[in-house]
Amino acid sequence: MKRLHTNFVWALTGEPQEMLVENGRVVARGTAVEGYYDDKVDHGGRRLAPSFIDSHCHILPTGLDLLKLHLGAATSPENVLDLLSKRNREAQEGWLLAVHYDHNRFESGRHLTKTELDRISLERPVFIRHVSGHSGVANSAALELADISAATPDPIGGTFVRGEDGAPNGVLLETAMNPVEKAMPMPTLEEMVSAILAAGVSMREWQIVNASDMQTGSFDLMTELEAYRLAAERGCKIDTRLYMNWSRVFGPKKAMGVEAGLAMLDGERCRVGGIKLFADGAVGSGTAAIYGAYAGQETHGQYAGTLIYPPEVLKARVVEAADAGYQVSVHAIGDYAIDLVMDAFEATDNPSHHRLE
Repeated sequence: MKRLHTNFVWALTGEPQEMLVENGRVVARGTAVEGYYDDKVDHGGRRLAPSFIDSHCHILPTGLDLLKLHLGAATSPENVLDLLSKRNREAQEGWLLAVHYDHNRFESGRHLTKTELDRISLERPVFIRHVSGHSGVANSAALELADISAATPDPIGGTFVRGEDGAPNGVLLETAMNPVEKAMPMPTLEEMVSAILAAGVSMREWQIVNASDMQTGSFDLMTELEAYRLAAERGCKIDTRLYMNWSRVFGPKKAMGVEAGLAMLDGERCRVGGIKLFADGAVGSGTAAIYGAYAGQETHGQYAGTLIYPPEVLKARVVEAADAGYQVSVHAIGDYAIDLVMDAFEATDNPSHHRLE
């Protein structure tokens, strides 16, 4: 089946063009397309643009974040606190959550702390997540719910930034955010489905038709797989590809019934793409593992930043997932972390099959 599309403007050049499509694939495009076709579609002079595949995003979290306070316009600590105060007055139930906080936009370049967030509320838990996704700040109520105190040791792959008294000051780096996030109420299945559908609508408005979620299982893997399946059935505006957290498929924390859950996905609209791991953090939060040093931070021998796993553990996890037949996708930002990931890929049977994120 060949169809000629006519009378449109190609959005990337502003030029009037035609396009010949055969069985869903573009075979010719230009100012005048020649050749046989079965039928013709006149687009009435509208602009036509290519659609996109987003190979790395966070679909469910994006949908959930659409409901949270957005701090992207805040360029000072005062801006952040004013926006938080306004939201606190408008909606006073449950956690006060905000996204796209960025201390790098402040003239001082320093993080807010629990002391400043406590001005918003001492009773209501407050948590603001950094735009990088690799750090955040919690108030005292949130730290208490997460059972974080001066006696709490830093977790593997993370840091509780501390004040002069040795107690956590509310700034949480990398895996140090996990206790606070676990203390938050988990979204229900229906809330997850609604969030995925909302993210799909938003992405489609940006001409994205297919997207890869790069951290499936951050809440509950089996519930999330069911949510993506239901969202596809209910007409999600994008096709979804899911990269599952390593620890939800392997190791002592693996979810039960993963194989059955994967079998329920339709394979075309929604399917698993592979396994996701983290090697380090992000530059903006000073947690990317780099050779050398960050200004004002200590180094760890030859590198600075945060390694989520020791090198030998990272390599073992990559190899285990690869041996199970999965494509492995590893987040690595710093040059030191990238070297470690490439070493891990080299230890697999097919290094070129895997992805450096």
